[in-house]
Amino acid sequence: MDYTPWSEANYELCFKCHNPVALFNDRLSGFGAHEKHIKGENTPCSVCHDPHGSPGYKGLLNFDLNSVNSNKNGELKFETFGIKGYCYLECHGEEHNPKYYDRR
Repeated sequence: MDYTPWSEANYELCFKCHNPVALFNDRLSGFGAHEKHIKGENTPCSVCHDPHGSPGYKGLLNFDLNSVNSNKNGELKFETFGIKGYCYLECHGEEHNPKYYDRR
């Protein structure tokens, strides 16, 4: 697990393929709360993403079980439906059962 905090320099390898500007653009990133989580909560990318891939989720989602827990219903997932998303988990002391995100 890599708990490296966010900075363009720390994630330079990622930005050989991914646009850092799109990361914090709600319409482009696919998740409308990247800035809140990465900069506001100082959450490393690796808490939610696995650079080696994820068999069950788009976006390399593979939650770090040292930082993220299942919600009270035992769910641990993120679903996207166009511009909307639903997060089912417990993270940073908050229950997401589900937590709704909209990229508008």
